[in-house]
Amino acid sequence: MHDLRKLVTSANLLYTFEAAARHESFTLAARELNVTPAAVSHAIRQFEDGIGLKLFDRQHKRVIVTPEGAKLFQNVSQALERILSTINDLKAETSRTPVRLYVSITVATHWLLPRLARIREALPLFDLRLYTSDKLLELPDDGMSIAITGGRGAWPGCHVWLFTKEIIYPVCSPKYLQANGPIRHLKDLRHHRLIHLDDMLHEGVTWRDWFDKFRAPQPKDRGTLVYNNYILVLQATLAAEGVALGWQHVVGDLVKQGDLVRPVKEQMSSGVDVYIVARKGRELSPAACELRDRLIQEGLTITG
Repeated sequence: MHDLRKLVTSANLLYTFEAAARHESFTLAARELNVTPAAVSHAIRQFEDGIGLKLFDRQHKRVIVTPEGAKLFQNVSQALERILSTINDLKAETSRTPVRLYVSITVATHWLLPRLARIREALPLFDLRLYTSDKLLELPDDGMSIAITGGRGAWPGCHVWLFTKEIIYPVCSPKYLQANGPIRHLKDLRHHRLIHLDDMLHEGVTWRDWFDKFRAPQPKDRGTLVYNNYILVLQATLAAEGVALGWQHVVGDLVKQGDLVRPVKEQMSSGVDVYIVARKGRELSPAACELRDRLIQEGLTITG
């Protein structure tokens, strides 16, 4: 760089040369740079003298870039474009507002991730940071954190917005239904292998609740499968191991895609719906508000 500074005493000479070579006109370059044509001519002469190369042929009322000038122009132009691009990228990175979204592992896997590209495209200036956990909600009071979580809409010290109603229905794989079906009525389910989420570790609707809701006889024990994680419940269901309870905001896409089917039409709501939650201590940042609004919009489309 020290040698370059000896040859090019001012970066303005590069800007002037690039404009003059691009236009092949000192007059147009002067207009772009908001200087006089004489100033452009003087700067080009100073640049040529400094590097010891003739860059323009000066003819009557026009200038023509020499072969040496054309080669130098290509490199100078590309270098300036790279510098500008890098500056813009760095500015974009530093201007991105961080937003933290807390969500269960199951919702992140089966609802959020398939939509994440669409959400990022709609909110390109966000630095979205995703945190997954199936533990009880512990939301920071920082004005940039929101969560998707289930409950009855009462969290002391929190703002709450409805994300989607909790709709629950049985699901199984087409392969299971083909091998063990048909299942024509709700009462037929009691004769099938039911996949359970361990109610000692998780609150929420169980198969017992489901049969009680519809006043149906409780199921027979046909090699019950119990898992401590709903991801495992879904994987077992997809693997044709049995019939599970499906939460619409989680399994809706799998049903629409045909990976899972609803063997009976009955469905229920527990009253424990799914909400977007934020702490009241600090006002939500504009970016967090935009993400909240986008999630609410996406929640309106949940079906299955």
